Amino acid sequence: GQGGDIMIDASEKVELTNSSLISATLNAGQKGGTSGDILINTPEFILNDGATVSSTTTSTGQGGNIHIKDASSVELRNDGNNTTLPTSLLTSSIIGSGRSGNIEIDTQRLIIQDRSALLSTSGSSLLRNQLGEQKSKQGGLAGNISINATDSVELFGQKESESFTSSISSATFTPNPAGNITINSPTLSLQGRTQISVEAISGSDAGDINITAGQFSIQDRAQVTVSSPEGQAGNLSITANTLSLDEGQITAETGKRSEQGGANINLQLTDLLLLRNQSLISANANGDANGGNITINAPFVIAVPWENSDIIANAF
Repeated sequence: GQGGDIMIDASEKVELTNSSLISATLNAGQKGGTSGDILINTPEFILNDGATVSSTTTSTGQGGNIHIKDASSVELRNDGNNTTLPTSLLTSSIIGSGRSGNIEIDTQRLIIQDRSALLSTSGSSLLRNQLGEQKSKQGGLAGNISINATDSVELFGQKESESFTSSISSATFTPNPAGNITINSPTLSLQGRTQISVEAISGSDAGDINITAGQFSIQDRAQVTVSSPEGQAGNLSITANTLSLDEGQITAETGKRSEQGGANINLQLTDLLLLRNQSLISANANGDANGGNITINAPFVIAVPWENSDIIANAF
């Protein structure tokens, strides 16, 4: 059957802390149908210290969508109350064949920091021990993520960390594809070990990343990537006035041949592309895969010679 929606309309603020949960789930015993949506309408929305908003399907039916609208600010963070759980806003499809729901955020400002994640997944690497290897690689299509910010989108992480500490991601660990990520914002900033990614881990297809921004900065080991090393990756397109990388990376990798190709990077800039401190723009096509092209249209492309930044297109 059809699951009911969760609708929250708050005139001032919605704040969840200390591993609090808002969840809509379509369980494995419910054949067909769809999970309900989660709709949040508030000026200020905060997830903190392991709090989660999630929509999950473990059935053949589609998972519900999550939509935060008309917000002045949306913030995902951990203030350090020793929680073992990341703060997250997510849709997922696990075990069943139903598609993950989509995530849509309409806000003035979005901030993601301190081990927080905005993601949609098919399957789960985190539940491998609980579900077993086979079931953790079962799931429907991953959902799409759409962010429309009228002021800024900012991701903050720890530069010294070996793993990405804050992220916006659509990922698949199953034979079904990952979704697309679309971001529109006057200012987009990634600092520290943060990531915007669409990834296919098990040889399936990965979707596209499309970013439109005024000023876009990627620094301190942050990364934007589309990747399917054994399958068909999507394309990565950035339209901006200025794009600056300072020890940052833009990468694409594909492993399967197709008519349209994949893992292409397209940068359309009206002012400047700046690369500093071992920054990297890289597109790779593995095996007999086609694609892996880099297109840059900009009045100025500047890379400081002695700082070892690279723009590389490879076919292996």
